[in-house]
Amino acid sequence: MANILILEDQPSIPESFQGEMLKQGHSLATLYNAGLAKVYLKHAEPDLVLLDPCLNGFEGWDLLGDIKKSYPNLPVLIVTDFAKIKSWIPEFLRLKPATGGMVDGREKERIRLPIT
Repeated sequence: MANILILEDQPSIPESFQGEMLKQGHSLATLYNAGLAKVYLKHAEPDLVLLDPCLNGFEGWDLLGDIKKSYPNLPVLIVTDFAKIKSWIPEFLRLKPATGGMVDGREKERIRLPIT
């Protein structure tokens, strides 16, 4: 199964879907800021990153750019509150070639992915 890194500054968001991912047999690491994520990525090899673009403000967008520059083959899935997406569409479109997709973090059914 997959090693998944979750980057989210609101603990309730990853808690909403961690149980399902663990049931599917995935290994999870959850971090709450970009600095810790950069250190983690130097020492670990996740198969997938779930990233909140509003991680501690808007540092998630910057982190996405850093991840894609340093780890171009690492898939990153944006996980955020759908109500906020409209204001982020220009930023998302700018980064879209580097982004695996977007989901609403509150809808755990939408994050049920076949991760191999």
